[in-house]
Amino acid sequence: MIKAKVRYTEKHYKQLVNHTPLLIQKIISYIFVSVICIVFLLLILGKLCGGEYSLIPIFIPFALGLFSIIYMAMIPKIMVKRHFQQFPDSEEYYTFGEDGFTELTKGPGLNHEQSVNYDRFISCYENREWFLLFITRNTAYIIHKSEITEGTPDELRELLKTRLGNKFHARKEGTS
Repeated sequence: MIKAKVRYTEKHYKQLVNHTPLLIQKIISYIFVSVICIVFLLLILGKLCGGEYSLIPIFIPFALGLFSIIYMAMIPKIMVKRHFQQFPDSEEYYTFGEDGFTELTKGPGLNHEQSVNYDRFISCYENREWFLLFITRNTAYIIHKSEITEGTPDELRELLKTRLGNKFHARKEGTS
């Protein structure tokens, strides 16, 4: 049996952002803003050299792209704030078995338990420090390897590989 005790922090939610479609949106935003910045600078240089055109049409996409990048950076902070508004001082206790795991959420005035079968997972990722167990494209159980209190990360990896098959993906290059 493998157990983990988790208190969600901003680092947990950063892992979620870095392993979901939000990452693609983040990359597209960076590319978009970079291209717009180059065009914007070229237009400013052209204007300084006597060109006759308006910068407003290029400013709007620039502002939207910049907002998108700032929003992407703020998502983990927003998620943590919402989590602690709903579950102040809560901790998650995970117990992994052969058919699934049990999640026990404890906090002030809160004592909730649920069981999750492995067949509910759409994917699972492991990097050097984290396990991310996705039940939807944007919803995951996030466990830092140091939060495993009984058993080892190697045992959890083997259990997940066995139970999830090709839904399990190890990415050793990833970090916090």
